[in-house]
Amino acid sequence: MKNTNTVAYLFEVSWEVCNKVGGIYTVLTTKAKYAVEHFDDRYFLIGPDLGNNPEFEETDEEPWGKIRDRLRERGLVSRCGRWNIPGRPRVILVNHNNKYDQGKLLFRLWQDFGVDSITGGWDYIEPVIFSTAAGEVIETLHEVLNDKDGKSIAQFHEWMTGAGLLYIKSHAPEIGTIFTTHATMLGRTLSSQKISIYTDMAHIAPSVMASRMNIVAKHSMESACARECDCLSTVSEPTAKEVTHFLGRSPDIVLPNGINIDNIPDLSSDSDIARKHRAKILSFASKFLQIDLEDKDTRVLMTSGRYEFHNKGIDIFLEALGKINNSLKKEGSKQHILCFFCVIAGHMGISRETQEVMKGNQVQRSGISRICTHQLQDPQHDPIWNACQNLNLLNTDQDRVHVIFMPVYLDGYDGLLNMKYYDVLSGCNMGVFPSVYEPWGYTPLESCAYSVPTVTTDISGFGVWVNNHFPGENKGVILLNYNRKSRDEIVSQLTEHITNHLRWTAEDIKDHKIKARFIANKASWKEFYPIYLNAYSMASKTASKRQYLMDTSAYKREAFYPGRVFMKPKFRSLSVFTELPDRLKDLWDIAYNLWWTWNPEYQEVFERISPKIWDRVFHNPIELLQDISPERMKEISENESYLRIYGRVVDAFDDFLKDSDCPLRANNNLTRDNPIAYFSLEYGLHECLPIYAGGLGILSGDHLKSASDLNIPMVAVGLLYKCGYFKQVIDKEGNQVDTYPENDFSRMPVRICTDAAGEPVKISVNLPGRTVYARAWKINVGRTTLYLLDTSVPENSKQDMEITSRLY
Repeated sequence: MKNTNTVAYLFEVSWEVCNKVGGIYTVLTTKAKYAVEHFDDRYFLIGPDLGNNPEFEETDEEPWGKIRDRLRERGLVSRCGRWNIPGRPRVILVNHNNKYDQGKLLFRLWQDFGVDSITGGWDYIEPVIFSTAAGEVIETLHEVLNDKDGKSIAQFHEWMTGAGLLYIKSHAPEIGTIFTTHATMLGRTLSSQKISIYTDMAHIAPSVMASRMNIVAKHSMESACARECDCLSTVSEPTAKEVTHFLGRSPDIVLPNGINIDNIPDLSSDSDIARKHRAKILSFASKFLQIDLEDKDTRVLMTSGRYEFHNKGIDIFLEALGKINNSLKKEGSKQHILCFFCVIAGHMGISRETQEVMKGNQVQRSGISRICTHQLQDPQHDPIWNACQNLNLLNTDQDRVHVIFMPVYLDGYDGLLNMKYYDVLSGCNMGVFPSVYEPWGYTPLESCAYSVPTVTTDISGFGVWVNNHFPGENKGVILLNYNRKSRDEIVSQLTEHITNHLRWTAEDIKDHKIKARFIANKASWKEFYPIYLNAYSMASKTASKRQYLMDTSAYKREAFYPGRVFMKPKFRSLSVFTELPDRLKDLWDIAYNLWWTWNPEYQEVFERISPKIWDRVFHNPIELLQDISPERMKEISENESYLRIYGRVVDAFDDFLKDSDCPLRANNNLTRDNPIAYFSLEYGLHECLPIYAGGLGILSGDHLKSASDLNIPMVAVGLLYKCGYFKQVIDKEGNQVDTYPENDFSRMPVRICTDAAGEPVKISVNLPGRTVYARAWKINVGRTTLYLLDTSVPENSKQDMEITSRLY
């Protein structure tokens, strides 16, 4: 395929580049071959660098060298290489952490485009940061690779990449932009709440409903991108209606999702592969269900996709299966229907019952293990299991409909079937995808590609496309009529279609398989990719009208970093410490060890220095020693009465630390290298450490003190809160006002932990989509060590900094 349009470079941005999440991943992986054939190495994909992108291969080819250098100059950390998929397109993965000031970035989006980010959580903020970095990468690529007359197009998928589109609009307006929404945030959210958006759309006020559903930030970003892009596209006619009403602009073009049919064998003419896969499926199912499933008496059905119980029509499917099960049992039928539910859910591995059954052992199963192969994390709230209980789909010997719920990716290494998803699909008799909300519908299309007859709905994107191109046929793809139908009517339709399927003759089955494959051929990228080229041309023409905005000075944008002139002084805080006389140096060691807090007779060593300051600083020896004047310290160092007190306290402190006797150590092998680990959210040790709220803190603090007195090896871990106690005052109108004074750690008996190089020690915790960092501080509680963690570090997002911001 030759490049016949005027676009020189194509950049495509998605969160799912080298990152398998959902349907967009399938779009990118199947379409890449055709994009590369058309644009060759002038096609670039940009995605997030998550550190574990398994299909990515970093390479050292041209022009990566100068691109890396230019990105590095901009402070953009990235990896450049190839995606190991058909076509092997060029890819840049962007590490977006710590690149931007979050507050300033969100403010600019509001100021320039009216994007309301105020309610956006981290699941909103992280994509905004990533896509802004992606936009800057595209700007850099455009500068490095293009000549001044070359035209570049950037395509952005979904709101998650929207900030990148808006960045291009502001910084490189000569680049044409395409915004492709695969589903609207509002449409998906409302549908999950069982609101029929297609029948009720005229009565839905988008901004009001977005606020009610708590998706204002995402909806605002999506709306801004729809408004600002050069070419607005979506994937189907139903979604185009959503976009028009919810986002305020009609799409310029519909870009249906295709499939790479050339890589899929035609199983409508050669069924040997399907028979082999079917035999393996039946063998596994017979073991799991502890019954014999004969090939001639068993029909295998499958549904898959996101675990959206209502949106994907899983509830409808199960209800129909319950009706069919009752009917077949009543008739005394010998037929069996085996239904696989391949939807990903949180689990803790293969269940013990499944392991025993697969070994051939007879197991009396109960609960969710009757239907699910894995131990779910929250089985009692699982929608599929609860529905199966209510419908009596419990896989008993009397049942004729059998449900197998596999909540794992079928990648060939699941430990049970050990088959890839498409191999399992090819061994099925029918795919059932009765989605209530499905902007396109890759799962039914893939089912057709493998010559598996498919049930879907006439409100899904794929269903509407089939209805438009193959009206009234209902063969290969069977459409459920959802428009203005009640739930009971829809369930009855599906029940009837599955029951009819049981009666299909061999000839019927062959006709349906041939028709399914024929439909898939018409939905291949060979048919659909030219529509994408039309979209690129549309965006290019619109962008060309802005060519006058392009900076053509030697085709290199110059970056200016102006200094700032301040007309008034800028104040900075600093700390001044009193230098203690040599003969009183041990005061610091005693002050930084809370041993004195439960030995009140030794507190006199601090109080005698200045009783007034001692009371003013709430008995905090660190503040006392920092605030006392050098003259006073010199005076007291020459006071014989004070020196006797000082000597007595130092001797008692040294003797305490030297005592190594531990009554418990002989019995349980406790050592300093093998101590007890103690965790608590708060520790009540003394008023100079306001990091406790009540009984829990006092108990934890007493445990540490007791462990110290008993010389029990113990290491404790907790949190160091920036705001501890709050203060309450009554204003002039009688209202209670709370204030949260910040703790100054430099004036508290805590010391920051440092490594051998003197740098602060930081730990990190990997969470989904991000890493949280914490700085470590140390408190000596007699002979017990307490480490407190503080997340107020620049590596963290503002949200994560607040983990240790307040005690209350």
